[in-house]
Amino acid sequence: MALEVEGSNPSGHPRGSWRVRKYKVGKWGSGRKGTIISHPSGGYMATYEHLKERTKLFAIAVIRVVQTMSRNWIFEILARQLVRAATSVGANYRGACRAKSKADFISKISIVEEESDEAQYWLELLQALGALPEQKVSQLRQEASELTAIFTASRRTAKKHENRVS
Repeated sequence: MALEVEGSNPSGHPRGSWRVRKYKVGKWGSGRKGTIISHPSGGYMATYEHLKERTKLFAIAVIRVVQTMSRNWIFEILARQLVRAATSVGANYRGACRAKSKADFISKISIVEEESDEAQYWLELLQALGALPEQKVSQLRQEASELTAIFTASRRTAKKHENRVS
């Protein structure tokens, strides 16, 4: 279900129109409803389904860039590390979405955070060595940085509310 809220955003500011979509999502089997809120200027808050898709697209983009690299035994080793880390982000995030408890979620989302940060490191290293041109790497580095920030915030929030009774 989509709802157009003209002339204001969720905090009451009269800038643009926010689009609010409600989804039925499960959080540790609770069956609560979730929401994704997007703004025409590009801001949004994401549901776990959106992040599943985003992490998959990140992995695909990394694989495509690595396929264009020159063949050099050192670059190939580093490229394998990058592909492992980038694909691990999405795979481990899916595991975190199936967490059986808050503690399990915190543990799994910490792995996702580490893998996205590691992918960012390998991108920086390959760029510094000249294996990948900046134009191809800058968007991937930005995405890895944003994913790391998202998962760091998610872990911190979950940790903060770990002992809270729901």
